[in-house]
Amino acid sequence: MCDRAVQKCSTFISLEIVHHLPRAAPHVRWRARTRRGHPLGPRTVKHHGNAELVDIGLARRFCEYDEVDCRVSSHSTIRVKQVTYSVPARFIGRRVRVRVSEQQVVVYHGAEPVAALPRSRDRQAVIDYRHIIQALLRKPGAFARYRHREELFPDATYRAAHDQLVRDHGQRPGELEYLRLLKLTAELGISAVAGRLSELVGEGSPPWRTESVRQFLCPSLAVYDALLGGEVADVA
Repeated sequence: MCDRAVQKCSTFISLEIVHHLPRAAPHVRWRARTRRGHPLGPRTVKHHGNAELVDIGLARRFCEYDEVDCRVSSHSTIRVKQVTYSVPARFIGRRVRVRVSEQQVVVYHGAEPVAALPRSRDRQAVIDYRHIIQALLRKPGAFARYRHREELFPDATYRAAHDQLVRDHGQRPGELEYLRLLKLTAELGISAVAGRLSELVGEGSPPWRTESVRQFLCPSLAVYDALLGGEVADVA
């Protein structure tokens, strides 16, 4: 649950920065504040000792975001502006600070940014499977009841992989295999896994497990040692 917005990014740029911007026309209206934040009212561009002068529209293009303070739920999520976003599971129960801009939601724990997600436009939950996969693996039975389950299929290939694993191995074992596949994807990246995965799914494909995908993509050192040993033997 999040508190109300506690801060809005200053929509002012320092006079020093303004001097580096293109020269404004004399009639352009600017808004000024003292360094204590007291408004001075509309002004034209002039030197003003301790004031910060900036065109309001120009300032918004430089910096505009809301900040809210949230506690991460037991589901590893936060709710910001009526939208649910995921957060890495290690922050469950902790308070985080969230900057909400026009395009992005960035989560901070202290001064450290811990997650960056696209801002939802239709109030649909934004869930990054990498944030919650460890928690789901500890309780694989929770996958079937997970509220944002549909967000755990990165694309149609992963949906087909899930369906095939369940069909070949049964509901609970198949879901566990799928969670292991998501964990492998979190480690290697979708681009590394998707190619091999597309070869394994489809009508008539034989049963497979995530471990076989891992071994294909990440051959063990023992395999390399065996290959190297064979090359040495050939040379001898």
